[in-house]
Amino acid sequence: MQFDAEAHGIPAAGRSLTQVEVAAGASTVTVLDGSVLDGDIGKQISIPGAADMSATLAGFPQSRRIEHAAIQAGHNDLTFTLPAGVGSFRANIHDGWRIVVEGAGPGGGPLITTVDHVVQPTSDLRLEADAAVGVPDTTAFLNPPDEVLLDDHARATVGPLTVQLGDRTIADGFMTVGSKKLTSASAGFSAADLTQTVVIRGAGHLVTSITGTSPDGAVSIAQPAARTVHDGIAEVWDPSADALPGFLELLDLIRTTGTGPAEIVFAPGVYDFSRTPQQPGSMPAAIGLEGLTGLTLRGAGPGVTFLRLMPEQDLRHPDTGTVMDTHVVMARDCTQLSIRDLSVHAAYLSMRRSVEQMHGIVIAAGCQDTLIADVGVVHSAGDAVRMLGEPASPVRGVHVERCQLIRAKRSGIAVQRSVRTAWIRDCRIEMSPPSTGSCLDFEPSGNGAPEDFVIESNSLLHATAAKAVSLSGTGAGPPTRRIRFSGNVLDGGGVGGVNGREVTITGNVVTAGDDHGMTLDGFDDLTISDNRISVPAPERTGIALVRRPNVASTRVRIIGNQLDVSGAGIDISSGGDHLDVSANRIQATGAAVGIRLRLVGAAVHRDIRITHNSVTDFAQAGIRLTADLPPSTSSNPLPTVTVSGVDISGNYLHVDTPAPAPSLAGISLEGPAIQPNWLEQVFVSGNLIGESIPRKLDRGVLTIAIGGNPGAATIYQGVSSPVGAVVAPPGSLFIQTPGGTELTRTFVKVSGTDANGWLQVTIP
Repeated sequence: MQFDAEAHGIPAAGRSLTQVEVAAGASTVTVLDGSVLDGDIGKQISIPGAADMSATLAGFPQSRRIEHAAIQAGHNDLTFTLPAGVGSFRANIHDGWRIVVEGAGPGGGPLITTVDHVVQPTSDLRLEADAAVGVPDTTAFLNPPDEVLLDDHARATVGPLTVQLGDRTIADGFMTVGSKKLTSASAGFSAADLTQTVVIRGAGHLVTSITGTSPDGAVSIAQPAARTVHDGIAEVWDPSADALPGFLELLDLIRTTGTGPAEIVFAPGVYDFSRTPQQPGSMPAAIGLEGLTGLTLRGAGPGVTFLRLMPEQDLRHPDTGTVMDTHVVMARDCTQLSIRDLSVHAAYLSMRRSVEQMHGIVIAAGCQDTLIADVGVVHSAGDAVRMLGEPASPVRGVHVERCQLIRAKRSGIAVQRSVRTAWIRDCRIEMSPPSTGSCLDFEPSGNGAPEDFVIESNSLLHATAAKAVSLSGTGAGPPTRRIRFSGNVLDGGGVGGVNGREVTITGNVVTAGDDHGMTLDGFDDLTISDNRISVPAPERTGIALVRRPNVASTRVRIIGNQLDVSGAGIDISSGGDHLDVSANRIQATGAAVGIRLRLVGAAVHRDIRITHNSVTDFAQAGIRLTADLPPSTSSNPLPTVTVSGVDISGNYLHVDTPAPAPSLAGISLEGPAIQPNWLEQVFVSGNLIGESIPRKLDRGVLTIAIGGNPGAATIYQGVSSPVGAVVAPPGSLFIQTPGGTELTRTFVKVSGTDANGWLQVTIP
């Protein structure tokens, strides 16, 4: 059954204006797109950037605290002992941090100074100033000197600007829209500054009323703007036209009448929803959907129909005063829910306060068969779309299709804990400031991790410091499983992840910006194929597999990728068994290594294939295969490592450098020095190694097969004599190339299947 929203007392009285301009001191606002209505007179208007912001210094993005420290009067060495498990200090990070040492300043007050140098990472910091008073047991607080967090977020990007901070003036302050971070290279922020109030010019939002309109696309406002705004936005609303009461009544009607599949249709317009009071068991959302089956929320199209969190709400808890988590739409224990053809507008730039747990759409525990299609999500203080399941009540069967998720403050799509079976298709996700997170972020925790995801044909635009795409399982628990990431176009960031199984990444176009192309930590049964990866930033890797403790990547296939890199092309430092790196094209610009496989953590590694790759313009080696001894234990104090079944064939390795370094190698095989025979059943043949590469094959004292099958009659090459050392069937040949001034010798295997029966057939 279909229900018309406005016919059931759900008004569309809001407006969302774009291309807004107002001059400082003016009471006339120009709306350049001409969308001004006489019906807006008397409504409230919020104009981000048209007012100053008063806020309190509340904390730091990074900080360290030291307990039970000591310092002597007249000295500048702060000594301490870090507890077990607490990260040590590092000179390249903590030198230059501000520090406040309680009781060590003049008259027993705080000593406010800077860390001159990390002397001992776990026990000694040298400070720039001496202590005025010695303290044997005190607390110190450290933080970077150039950034501090305020208790409110900027409604516009501002700076450089002058900020008065206590008794000093900062002339190079800067804030990004949506962020609570105030940066200043000269400020020298410290813990002593916390709780001070600052005024940030132009970072607030003007809240006033509309007193008139004009045919030329202007509105008059009751209070003049304090600051000039060019090409801005404005939110217009009627506080008395709350859509929530009518919506709740309609939901009750649907429940009590037992109406079958129900569709609530929203006409073009902006529907403003207030936050329900915080009560035990209530949902932290303006639109809370719980225990519903077959409900559809449908609009007239994204950008035409808006479900908006009503601006200028005071979302503080009435008892604690903290800002409440407030999502626009949240569903829990719903089945066959559809949200389509509309925009979800979180309006966080026009809220009195916001927190990061204020998401656009949340699909929570117990939801099954959810469709989010042709939906836009804008101005979210948290994630645009969030899926949040629980192990005992997972989220199952979510389709997110043809959606536009634009500049959410945190992430575009976030997936946490137990979410099973989801499709994310044909979406446009843009993450640039004020965004700080990922386009797509798996955030597993506890005992649940995402499984069975298809993520395909999406356009992802990324411009934050976070990974653009994170496909992760829990840190120490269940992995993410059965994930397919295919056919996506990713611009400005890389793909990362921790703890994955049965993952396929194929057919994507990745331009990584300042990041690595793909960095996967602790992945097993992984396929990376047919991707086009461009990594322009210096010393960044195209594809990297990193080892997690006790997890070596096995059953890995890296096939048919095209990589343009300035760092390493393919770097696998987590190798176990069954590794296939084939048919990749790596164009490097001074990369250290084209393809590097480092086998660690096990006594035996089997089935390694590096075949038919093209690697150009590397700096140290085109292909490097290394193996490390596993750690010794009480039961195995002298461990060994064996790599068995290696095929390095058909590769094209070339450099354009006219005079490369003498150490440059085409193929390098490097095992433990104390175990020269770490490789067995190794086949190196048919590689085209450029004439300008000085060292075609670095292999130490290894014997390798260069033709045939090591299980049948084979051609071998080695440094030492094969007699008593090389097991081969009759008919095999051995070419001894000792190097230096020694002459090459040739042997033929005339009898037996052991290491004897070799006959030297060339005489020097």
